[in-house]
Amino acid sequence: MYFMESLNRLPRREYLWGALAVICTLLLSAATHINLSFITAETESAKATFELLGFILRIAAVVPLLCVTAAFWSRAAWATGPLMLAVLTGLSYGVGLMFEKSYTGALYFVGMIAPAGIILYYLQRYQFSNFYTVFYLSVAFLAGLFIRVSLPSLIENGDAFLPMKDMVEAYRTLWEASAEGLLSEEMISAMKETLTELKLGSDQYLIELLYYPSALAALANVLLSHLLNRNGSAILVPLPPFEEWTVERGYVYGSLILTVISYILALSKVRYGSGLLQIAYLVWMLPMSLAGLCYLKKRTKGKTWLFVLLTILSISMYSIFGWALSLMGMIGFFRKEQERRQGGGAK
Repeated sequence: MYFMESLNRLPRREYLWGALAVICTLLLSAATHINLSFITAETESAKATFELLGFILRIAAVVPLLCVTAAFWSRAAWATGPLMLAVLTGLSYGVGLMFEKSYTGALYFVGMIAPAGIILYYLQRYQFSNFYTVFYLSVAFLAGLFIRVSLPSLIENGDAFLPMKDMVEAYRTLWEASAEGLLSEEMISAMKETLTELKLGSDQYLIELLYYPSALAALANVLLSHLLNRNGSAILVPLPPFEEWTVERGYVYGSLILTVISYILALSKVRYGSGLLQIAYLVWMLPMSLAGLCYLKKRTKGKTWLFVLLTILSISMYSIFGWALSLMGMIGFFRKEQERRQGGGAK
């Protein structure tokens, strides 16, 4: 009753954030259900083609929506009060039920988006730094994607990594049909071995693949939150200039400890040890690479053309320049630490 009365006292424009959160939630649920199985396929290669195309369309629709939905949840809660998060959670269950036609399936969708939206609001409410807000939110998105993608398969089939295995198998079928007669037997055999390794090592690669969109969505939602807060109605930790962004001490030491532990587990042949090592690598690599890009901006001050050129090269060939960016991020971090200690000593 109090919630409804407080809503009645709000300016009408504040309802806009709730409406946008509802629309994004609805679209996100719809995007996760894009499927081309209704198209009749007469051959295995055609079936694989439609399966892969549906997978690509889902990614193309889901990832952009993940990049904005949590920000609108948080903004709606800032505008109307935290009880709006409970309303949106209930709505997400209803929307999930509408598309899934299953009570359990609806819960998978709730797990995908509700924790991220709620966590983003409370991280901002309790004045967590922008770095840790992005980091914790990326973990929430990773957990949400795992719940939506892998948990149903784990419960129904006992294999959380079956969706990835199915996608690899579909790609294998399509690739073999298209490569036959065009490539040498050696190339076809090498590709088969690669796909077999990817399928057998799905426990190592699936979480890694889910973390990339999770990290992107976390960063995008935090930046969007600041963009939507130009009137200052939400009390957010100020976002410094891009060249001043850096990683934080707790993250550096925490990621180092995680890497050492996962490396020991991988060497000990513990199940999922190699997968944990891949995650530890990404947890260190992606934020440090962004910090490196920020440090690069600082070092090329006044030479925007050079920064743009180096950024394009680094992103387009990340597998080559990723380590260089991460190294620059480490350099920027240690220089910041040195400046902090010198500043503390001067006091």
